[in-house]
Amino acid sequence: MDPAIASELRAILGERLSLSEAERAAHGRDESYHPAMNPDMVGYPENTAEVAANCFILDPAREDELAQGQAINRRMVARAIEMGGTCSGEHGVGYGKAEFLAAEHGEALNVMVAIKNALDPRGILNPGKMSDAALDLSRPRSAGSSTD
Repeated sequence: MDPAIASELRAILGERLSLSEAERAAHGRDESYHPAMNPDMVGYPENTAEVAANCFILDPAREDELAQGQAINRRMVARAIEMGGTCSGEHGVGYGKAEFLAAEHGEALNVMVAIKNALDPRGILNPGKMSDAALDLSRPRSAGSSTD
């Protein structure tokens, strides 16, 4: 765990941030068959207003709310990658996270694509997830490049 991150969160949460092994262990378990993964720390909200301030509920039919939610997601994923985390969950990368693959994996992404293509030349396993279109979302565009 990065001490700077703990310090940053301690400044926000004060004593409501716990690094206790027992509390971390209690928050690292669920009912799945996966091994427990203890978080680095546990933060406790003070009231429902504090919880609400850190949650975002949107109507996907409203373009303005959807755009705001996507911007929040991009900031959270970028921060997770900056902190050494990942853009994906335990079940891999969906279409919504494809744009972050290059930022997280760098040149290793090309190796992953080569392995996927070698093992699945017809693209029938998890179709579209490692396609050129999905990966194009991830790769930075050069100046003057077309997006059509």
